[in-house]
Amino acid sequence: MTYRDLPVEQYVDVLQQDGLDQATARFVAAIDASIARGELETNRQDLAQLLGRAPTALTEIVPAAYDVLKVSDSVQSS
Repeated sequence: MTYRDLPVEQYVDVLQQDGLDQATARFVAAIDASIARGELETNRQDLAQLLGRAPTALTEIVPAAYDVLKVSDSVQSS
C-alpha cells in the first residue's frame, strides 16, 4: 500500500468511488484536511476533565478495537 497525499477534491472523488455519497465524502475530506493542518491539536485538558480520567491514546484503542473485531469475525465464522 502506498500513501498519496491527495488534493481535497481528488480525495472526495476517491471516497465517492469507494461508495460514500458526496456530502459524506466532502465531510471526511474536510476533517482529514483539518487534521493535516494541525487544527485539531491541543494541549487543553477539557476532555480529561469531562471524562474524569486521562483519555485513552489511539495507540491503545486501535489494537484493542482490531482484537475485538477479529474475535467477532471468528465467532460469526463458527
